[in-house]
Amino acid sequence: MKKIRLRTVFIYALAVLAGSMLLQTSQNVQQSEAELAAITADVNHENDSIRILKTEWAFLNSPGRLETLARQYLKLSPPDPGHIANDGTEIPAKTEPPVESPMQAQPVSFTPVPSAKPTPPPIKNPPKEKSLDDLLKQVSKEGSE
Repeated sequence: MKKIRLRTVFIYALAVLAGSMLLQTSQNVQQSEAELAAITADVNHENDSIRILKTEWAFLNSPGRLETLARQYLKLSPPDPGHIANDGTEIPAKTEPPVESPMQAQPVSFTPVPSAKPTPPPIKNPPKEKSLDDLLKQVSKEGSE
C-alpha cells in the first residue's frame, strides 16, 4: 500500500474543515433570513395597524361628525348682541384659584346649558365711543386698584 503522506491528510482535513464551516455559515444565513422575514412581517403588521388607527382618527375628527355631536350633546346657540360686554365693568377682576390638595378635591358635576336664554333689555343710553388708548388706560387703572 501506498503511504499516505502528511500533506494529503492535511489537505483532506482542510477540505472537511472548509465544508463544515460552509455548512455552519449556510445554517446561520438561513436562520437570519427567517428572523428577518418575521421582523418584516411584524413591521408590516404594525404599519397596517397605524394606517387603520390614522383612518379611525380622521373619521372621529371629521368636521361633519363633530358638528353633529356638538349639536346633539352641547345644545349651543349663537351669542346675542346683549351677551357682548359694552365696557369693562362686567369683566371680573383677576383672582387666584383656591389651592386644594388632591385629597380634598370634590367631584365636578356638569349641568346642561339651556338652549334659549332671556334677552337682556336694550341699553337706553349707550356709552359714548372711546378710543382704544382710552379703554386700555381705563383697564390698567382698574387692574391696579
